Amino acid sequence: MSSFLSFANKFVRNVFSKEPYTVLEVRIEDFVHHDIIDRNESIILHSYMGEGRVVNYEIVLHKENQSKIAFSLFRSTVTEDCQLYYLYLKDRLPILVRLFPNLCTTSQLQEICRYIRENPSQNLSHICAYFGYVEYFRKRLQSPTSNTFIESINDQDDDGKTPLQVAIERERLNVIQQILLLSPKMNLIDKNENNILHYAAQTNREIIASICIYINHCNSGIPNSESNNIITIDSDDDVDYETLERLINTRNGNNFTPLYLACVKDKPDCVKELIKNGADVNGASISEPTHLRRDESFDNHSKLISKLNEKDMKNGGTPLHWCKNTEIIDMLVDMNCNLNARNFHGDTALHLMVIRNNLECVLSLLSHGANVNTSGANGNTPLHLAVKTNDISMVQAIIVFDADLDAVNSNGETARHLAATSSLTPSKDVILYMLDAVGAMRCTGRNKGNCSEGCSPDFTYSGVPPDNPSFLRKTKIYDTILIEPIVKAALEKASAPKDEMKDDSSRKKVRLLSLDGGGIRGLILIQMLAYLEAVLQRPVVETFDWLAGTSTGAILALLLASGYSAKQCREIYFRLKDKLFVGYRPYCSDTLERFLQQHLGKERQMSDIVRPRVLVTTTVADRFPPDIKLFRNYPDVNELLNHPHKNDCKPDVKSNEEYVWKVARSSGAAPTYFSSFECFLDGGLVSNNPTLDLLCEVQNQNRAQEILNNQSEVVDIDMVVSVGTGIIPVRPLEPLNFASFVSLTGITNLASNLTTLMKVLTEQSTQADGQVIERAQSWCSMINVPYFRLSPPISEDIQLDESDNVKLVNMLWESMAHLHRNQDTLNNLLILLRSNE
Repeated sequence: MSSFLSFANKFVRNVFSKEPYTVLEVRIEDFVHHDIIDRNESIILHSYMGEGRVVNYEIVLHKENQSKIAFSLFRSTVTEDCQLYYLYLKDRLPILVRLFPNLCTTSQLQEICRYIRENPSQNLSHICAYFGYVEYFRKRLQSPTSNTFIESINDQDDDGKTPLQVAIERERLNVIQQILLLSPKMNLIDKNENNILHYAAQTNREIIASICIYINHCNSGIPNSESNNIITIDSDDDVDYETLERLINTRNGNNFTPLYLACVKDKPDCVKELIKNGADVNGASISEPTHLRRDESFDNHSKLISKLNEKDMKNGGTPLHWCKNTEIIDMLVDMNCNLNARNFHGDTALHLMVIRNNLECVLSLLSHGANVNTSGANGNTPLHLAVKTNDISMVQAIIVFDADLDAVNSNGETARHLAATSSLTPSKDVILYMLDAVGAMRCTGRNKGNCSEGCSPDFTYSGVPPDNPSFLRKTKIYDTILIEPIVKAALEKASAPKDEMKDDSSRKKVRLLSLDGGGIRGLILIQMLAYLEAVLQRPVVETFDWLAGTSTGAILALLLASGYSAKQCREIYFRLKDKLFVGYRPYCSDTLERFLQQHLGKERQMSDIVRPRVLVTTTVADRFPPDIKLFRNYPDVNELLNHPHKNDCKPDVKSNEEYVWKVARSSGAAPTYFSSFECFLDGGLVSNNPTLDLLCEVQNQNRAQEILNNQSEVVDIDMVVSVGTGIIPVRPLEPLNFASFVSLTGITNLASNLTTLMKVLTEQSTQADGQVIERAQSWCSMINVPYFRLSPPISEDIQLDESDNVKLVNMLWESMAHLHRNQDTLNNLLILLRSNE
């Protein structure tokens, strides 16, 4: 007996010398004399008296019945510790080893026991999900009523995790697919309000796809590749697409969406998969959430997702931050992607595109309405960053979209200061000139110590103009002989006290605005009007009473009269050109017509435009000689006087009853660029500068009202503002010679001369400057009305269908420089426009 006790004590010392939780392989015969406190299948809680009459406790797991080997799972002298640990194990471990006998090794049992000890609130499904025991879920699916599987697949542990969430967290795709076959609840969240897609977003694309496919198709059923089972869902737990959209865009307790977490974890494939399945494209930004406009055809654009810049996803933001081209930007804007959302560093998509020196994407973002003046990392605006790129066109692009030239960053630096102190040459001197020419101020005392001669108030250096300075040639906003005395008189009258102002007429005063034709050079019209709107702080249609337009000027006039601001029109033009000028001339007229219908309305008539009065010119081209046709949003003189219309190609439609989009299309049907529209060609063929037609129209309307004795409708012209599409540089031309073309040389000369002659005839038939301006000025001088002409000299003959952004932003910058150079005389126009406020 003493020998047995000696052996027992030796055994106890050896076992208890190990760490209490270390799993040890032991012999069953060593426990035959130990007391059994509790037993559940193969797990037993033993107790026995040790040295010093201290009670020892031990949890032992037996293998199959015939085995002589068991496993000591825990040893302690503390009753409560052993009993508690036994409770954790007894309902879990025996079932596991019964289902999976090969788990009975010290290493595997060690891992399982450790996990159970650390996660005591988890059930068997959690444990199997964690370790990837997929067979457990297969057996559960095959025997759903078995007592072995009594716990719910939807049980949540103390942290709120479900078995499905555990499987996702462990990236056990095969387990996830089996759990989905058991129809788990998909909307359960953990303590931090994470749902299954918050977990999936941090794993891999395949897991996200499996979950989304399940939710999308759960009502109709989809086959499972491994088991040939059909995934279905109970009627009480029906999940539709709306549920997926809610799950995929839900914010957790930290206000993070699944998309945000995928970005933080630098999981670009997960980001793409989430977006593909309807994730709000604004979900990874640090801006306020916006409502997602679901693009139902988005699945058809999966190929576009591959064009996102993966390396930037870890910095968060929206897919706009990760774009590589304008095609994706257009798509994302259609999905209501927040243009001004910030990434984790505080930068918007515009900041990043400027940094990448991607001019096309910069202009695309700006043309969709991105804020050009928002501050990003270190307080830098896009203009600060554009200067740092040392790219002239980039700086011009930001400037012409109304950048704040004098904004300071966190270091108190302006864009001019950065350009002046830059070490990059030679572009830095041109960029400095670009900023100075449009009014960028020199530094104040704040950074005076760090300034150079280009930004210090103590110097005058302002950079170097570009290689082609022809845009600097002088042009006048009004004639000094014919118009200047009239302007001075009007200014004196405007500055006089109201009670001293004498007006010989009680007639209403009207202001006229005329807009030339010129294709894409209509952007110059817009830049001029955007300046007026910004300074006057009111729309053009509230400043002028009568608008006349030809071709692109007609489209612009109708857009303005339809409620668009000049800035919005600029955005529209930049977006349109890339869709319109595609391929070779003539361009697709359907594209132009869809654009006009979209922005002007498909059913809106001219008479629906209440204010201001609008006059549009077009050419009647179904006869020779061609004739002019004027569309209006008010009755014409013939209608007022009940006179029949003569030679009208559409006698059944009154000019003010035509659809607005058709009027715009008729005036913009430039030959060789677009097909004719009905019986009309481009209005520029007969009146590319409609100022004189507008003056005639006012006079004709007045005479008709006088005949009808409607004296209250007779008006006086207060001023005329004519806006052009730029004055191109004069270039030499070979004299035309049609003397002889009998020889081969003569035939060659004839072809060259005919080409030149066509250019001359086209230029003269569409003349908007020169003598046309002289006539308008003379008329206004004769009736004592101020006349202003806003048409900047430009350095290049920009074609009507030009789509090169470098040329276009340079053209607009030259327009702004022209306004700045003529600020003194321009102020006279502004004073008169404000005079009746």
